[in-house]
Amino acid sequence: MTVSRIVLGLGMMPYAIDKLLDYQFKVDAWRYAQPLGWVDGKTLTWAMLGFSSHFQILLGVFELVPALLLLNARTRRLGTLLMFPVLLNVVLINFFFNLWPGTKIVSSFLLALNIFLILYDLPFYLDLLKRLLAPPVSKASPRLRLITFFISTTSIIAFIILLGYSIVHFQIPLSDFIGARVINGAGAWKIESFSIAGQPLSVPPGNSFFFNSFNTCIYGDVTSLDTPAATCTFEADKTNHTFKIEKLLLQGSAATIEGTYRVQGDHLFLNGNRNNQPISLTLQRIHWDHLQ
Repeated sequence: MTVSRIVLGLGMMPYAIDKLLDYQFKVDAWRYAQPLGWVDGKTLTWAMLGFSSHFQILLGVFELVPALLLLNARTRRLGTLLMFPVLLNVVLINFFFNLWPGTKIVSSFLLALNIFLILYDLPFYLDLLKRLLAPPVSKASPRLRLITFFISTTSIIAFIILLGYSIVHFQIPLSDFIGARVINGAGAWKIESFSIAGQPLSVPPGNSFFFNSFNTCIYGDVTSLDTPAATCTFEADKTNHTFKIEKLLLQGSAATIEGTYRVQGDHLFLNGNRNNQPISLTLQRIHWDHLQ
């Protein structure tokens, strides 16, 4: 046990000190010049964690304090308890964001030491948990307890209803346009053909369509500062395969476009009308989920 706590405490110190010195999360300068969708998960993770110096230093504090506590026999239990969520978070980030193999091995080894120390003093922690979960000595009247129970139950039911409503009414109807998760390029579409009243619309090479979960859309070249992209709003119904695009300025008109759509492989075919003029639009997914 003594060897385990010392190895764990000393093993975490280099990482803690690097963070305290604002030194650990370094990203090559040329990476910042790349489009976001081109950057791999490792770089995105490192750039996010290192974006704020204050946040990086705070992470270092969270690692250093338990490490110091582990080095003293009297405070080892507190250090073990505080270190567990820190290390668990590190291991989850390393595996879920697919960081470097060496990082996964080292963090897993340190977490295993942490778990061993918890198991070594498990009776102590179970007794502590029992004390924390002991029912409070309540002097409230039965009526007040009933009101409290009603409020708690109502809150849980309201949460479940809101969660279900959010999933059903925000994500599912739009999923053909934005994907199941709006991440790594989902919602971006290349324009293969675009016609109004049977006449092909001249589409500049860089123009694309972008849809997101907030019912907003963008049409144009988002990488160009000379010609700002046009913004619009949209609605979609996955059940009936209908859509509506509003406020999209095309050929001097921003009238609403309404119609039906169908999905075939990575293509989205939209057929609708605007001011009694037929509109046909064929889109192809751009790099959806290519980094996952």
